[in-house]
Amino acid sequence: MDAARTGTRNLETPTVVRPRTRNEGGAAGQATAGGDRAAAQTLPVGQLRGREPAAAAGPHQVALQEQGGAAQRARGTILRDPAAIVQHEIDSNPRFREQYARLTPAQQAVFQRVARSQVAEGTTLNTAPTQPGLGFAPGQQVSPEQQRQLRGTVARNGLYALLREGKLGESDSRGGSALNNLDRLQRSGRNGVLEGALANLAMPGAANNPQSSAAVSEFQNHLIEKKPAEYLNRLATLVEQGRPAVESKDSNEANRLLAGNLNEADARRQLFHSEIASQPGYASLGREDRVRLQRAYDATIPSGPPPVWPEYKDFRNPTAAEQEAQRNFSLQLQEQTAGRQSRADLTRLLRDDRLNHRDSQGQTLMANLDTLRTQRYATEGGHSLNGQTYYREVLHQVASPGSIHQGDRGTCTVTSIEYLQATREPAEYARIMSGLAGPEGRVAMRDGQILTRDAGIVAPDSSGRSSASRVYQASLMEFANGTGLDYSNEGQGRHLNARGVAQLDGDGKPRGGLYADEIRRIANPLLEGAFVTHNGTMHGGNREAITRQIQEAIGDGQAVQVGMRWSRTPGERDSYHALTVDRIEGDYVYLRNPWGFGESGNSDGSRSPVRQALRSETPSVFGDNSDPGIPRGPAGSLRMKRDEFFANLSEYHVLQEDPSLLEKAWQAINPIPGWRRIANFIF
Repeated sequence: MDAARTGTRNLETPTVVRPRTRNEGGAAGQATAGGDRAAAQTLPVGQLRGREPAAAAGPHQVALQEQGGAAQRARGTILRDPAAIVQHEIDSNPRFREQYARLTPAQQAVFQRVARSQVAEGTTLNTAPTQPGLGFAPGQQVSPEQQRQLRGTVARNGLYALLREGKLGESDSRGGSALNNLDRLQRSGRNGVLEGALANLAMPGAANNPQSSAAVSEFQNHLIEKKPAEYLNRLATLVEQGRPAVESKDSNEANRLLAGNLNEADARRQLFHSEIASQPGYASLGREDRVRLQRAYDATIPSGPPPVWPEYKDFRNPTAAEQEAQRNFSLQLQEQTAGRQSRADLTRLLRDDRLNHRDSQGQTLMANLDTLRTQRYATEGGHSLNGQTYYREVLHQVASPGSIHQGDRGTCTVTSIEYLQATREPAEYARIMSGLAGPEGRVAMRDGQILTRDAGIVAPDSSGRSSASRVYQASLMEFANGTGLDYSNEGQGRHLNARGVAQLDGDGKPRGGLYADEIRRIANPLLEGAFVTHNGTMHGGNREAITRQIQEAIGDGQAVQVGMRWSRTPGERDSYHALTVDRIEGDYVYLRNPWGFGESGNSDGSRSPVRQALRSETPSVFGDNSDPGIPRGPAGSLRMKRDEFFANLSEYHVLQEDPSLLEKAWQAINPIPGWRRIANFIF
């Protein structure tokens, strides 16, 4: 540790490098891929000038010293001592320093011992800031010595990852900490196992063994990502028992050790227990639903070996067999990734106690998901719905409703309804999805009316939506527009009359959205409750009364959907947009935009309302606002100032559980003058 601190202090003293001459013994020092050789000497600038650096030497002495210090920092100091290398790596990262300082002296000693064991002989480190990368030019041959040094660097990164995330103190099933288990592995003398385990911890999700099974790899990756202390405990126990590693092309000894001592059936069983059966909500499921859940979970784990990158004789000129192997690898990798997502979705639904939710017919969400997974799917015009994909999409959308979006179709109204149903009534949503996707494409809604899959919607489109949302949204649009119109999913979506001509809105443009009465026509038989529509501030509504009513509705667990003026550019196809309200809090109204990940905020009030996108709960292709002052929310969540909200509020719909007879009669006659001309919500 003293050596490391000495190496760090050298950065504070301006130095120059003077190569030795041949008369001094040894070749001149030079910079290499591994750093300067031992022949280099470093001398303080002041000593070369024949005086101490701090001595007075005119008005420019301070500036010269600063320039010398900056030059030295840019050139860096070459560290060779393992203790100095480890300490520099800790000191160079504020998060590492913070977490390291929280360790006790005894824990720090163990950490240092483990970290230094992963500094391969001959490793050097230049303290100067470097560009990202491994330090090797493309096509450069890497020697066995450099490979050992590189493996050690990767292993230390795994150790630092545990340090950064504060996971060194996490306990395994026996009560031992991750750091204790690392100490066990280091003292065992099986450095290959320790190095391999740390390398896996540096790259969670990447552990695969071609001689093993996908189930073993999935269980191993689960432990690495979720339970690193238990992962290290299992490896340390196998080493202490003298268990051998299997022969394999995999150079990672930790992978080979675990693969040689765990079969596929045990891996599947232990993975299910770790992620599902050990969770508190599992016992609350009925016996049949527990069986369904186990079947659904097991189906997410591919059979056979894990995907392995194919070998090429000449990467630039692959053979037909090599190209086929690459395609198979890509398909296997996609299947593995999709399976992991489905397991995460099932785990989240169990944790949130949503699998027990019941639909209008008394069936649980788990039962309806099981039906979706095993049912027959529709075929139309030479196209078929992919049942496995459709099931996975519905599963993901009930687990993470923020993933629901309208794509580039003008279906903001029914997409908001889809979001509400998936959020509030997941079992009913899955039941509707099952009926629409079946061969007949028909399902009864809550009031007994039949919702039918829209014709021509089985074929894929270019909207960017999931196939499940495509079927749901188009079918709701078709039901909502009544018997005299036909909804077409072509382009951005539009309504056609009996002659196949597009219906025009009040501005003479082809109409693709829905009016207020059409929104109620589909929402009321589909959702639990009924929409009651009210004037917004743009049509005479009182701001204070609206605020009070929305807050009371949300406080009572009622959903609120709003219609807002969204585009202010003359000549654009539409001007109004449907969103759902989450809450009114402080100076802001919080809403959910059916654009989903496409909502990134807006600062140009001349085109649409000024708003901020919330930080997403899930990674977004549009980035994540890192301002900690902005809350998180499902994808598509935003907030806008109250003044902005009320300046653009056309109407709002409150989903009441049991509207009064007077309210029902009032809505039936659609009392708001000119509404059908004003509010075509599509944007």
